[in-house]
Amino acid sequence: MRTSAPRAAAAAALLVVFVHAPAAKAPGSAGDPEAAARQYRVARRLAAERSPEAAGALEKVVELDPSGPLADDALLDQALLLGLPEWPEEGGRIAGAARERGVDLLSRAAAASPGADREAEARYRKALLLLEPSSGRDAGGARAELLVVANAQGDDEFPARARHAIAWLDEAERQAERARDAHQRVAIDFPGSEAGRRSRVSLARMLVREGRPGLAAALAQEVVDSGSRPVPDAEAVRDLAAREALRSAGAGGSWSGEGPAVVPTGLRGPTAMARLRSGGVLLADRRSATIVRVEVDGSKGAPIQLDDVQALAEDVYGRVFVAAGEKIYRIDASGPSAVASLGDYAPASAIWPEVSGAVLVLDRRGERVGRVGPSGAGGAPILVASASKGARLASLAWDGARVLSVDTRGRRLVEIATDGSLRSVAALADLGRPSSAVANRCGEVAVLDEEDGEVVLLDASGEIRDRFLPAGRGKGGAELHALGPDGSLDVLVDGGASLVRIP
Repeated sequence: MRTSAPRAAAAAALLVVFVHAPAAKAPGSAGDPEAAARQYRVARRLAAERSPEAAGALEKVVELDPSGPLADDALLDQALLLGLPEWPEEGGRIAGAARERGVDLLSRAAAASPGADREAEARYRKALLLLEPSSGRDAGGARAELLVVANAQGDDEFPARARHAIAWLDEAERQAERARDAHQRVAIDFPGSEAGRRSRVSLARMLVREGRPGLAAALAQEVVDSGSRPVPDAEAVRDLAAREALRSAGAGGSWSGEGPAVVPTGLRGPTAMARLRSGGVLLADRRSATIVRVEVDGSKGAPIQLDDVQALAEDVYGRVFVAAGEKIYRIDASGPSAVASLGDYAPASAIWPEVSGAVLVLDRRGERVGRVGPSGAGGAPILVASASKGARLASLAWDGARVLSVDTRGRRLVEIATDGSLRSVAALADLGRPSSAVANRCGEVAVLDEEDGEVVLLDASGEIRDRFLPAGRGKGGAELHALGPDGSLDVLVDGGASLVRIP
């Protein structure tokens, strides 16, 4: 049937009107998609300009079309304004009301459009907030969210990130074999992704622990050479693994064969020492009641005033904690702020901040280990382990899989197990008076012999790998020591006046 020209023109006009007319609202819908789209464009510009009005503008998008296609985007973008961590290793950024706000926004974003393109991202980012090392931490809830994302279909970015985060969580919960398997699957399944590169670094650390430093060095070097963005700790793990491979082959890498760097500290009464991942060393000075950061080149940071410092430690996120007087402090850009009470554990002889945000505390007698926190939870330490009769503990250290201490009377290195028991890791019978231990996440442990000031290096199995005695540096050798993530050793000598580093 032929259509007349006027009728065809009318039909074409009707088609144009139909195509370009605004979409009709669903019966009972209160949304306004066009207004929400206009508002979203404005809100994105404000967010790009870092305007304080951006959050309110994004919330207006949701109000205009609560069930529309932009609701999840607007909610997720609001959460991103809070400065969310991208990886589980970047925890410790958000706490309190900001964390609660982020969890709420991301929960709403995930529920706004089930199956939408940003649901996996919202769930992943929510999981990282649930893992934040603060009061309200919910590792079980985080794992549940990560498992959903890990099995999501579509874009591999957030499933890969989720699987890496699950492996990281397994490590944090001392599930070493499960973590190793999970990291290996991520490295194989997502070889070119940042998640795969991060998991390769974790695998390299585990290979060092297993006594395969050559393979670990090659794997870490592969990560260093790949990609334009550096992976945290990749170079440090490579350097440590290469050093240990040389030691094993008898071809170098020994502390005694290295030329130590000697740096004057300008201090005369250091009482505590901690190595930072960035390369610097924190020293607490009793006489000046300050904490000073000393770099290898001898430069110093501005002193931080804090009296009666007993112990220093940096956690896996790079946050610094201090036991001083009757409290535990966290030090940030604004200075020290009290986060917990030491109760009857004061004065503490050692502290160790756990990945959960809680802090382990060793009392001054070396008889009890308590746990306080996570940060912001309040309260005094709760007993988690007691030294057996005749034992005396000194120091707390984390070797990537275990919390360790030295039984100075029994002359042994012990693990403080999750059930509170003390398990022997290595005999230290050939040390005159073992006084403290430090460790890195590759399983290396350095024990200080107070009798002659010698530092002895042990591998993860407890075998002695190296020794260092600061020759000619005062009468008592090393007085305090620290171990870097790259295997470098720092010791204080001359009453704390000099810092010696074997690079």
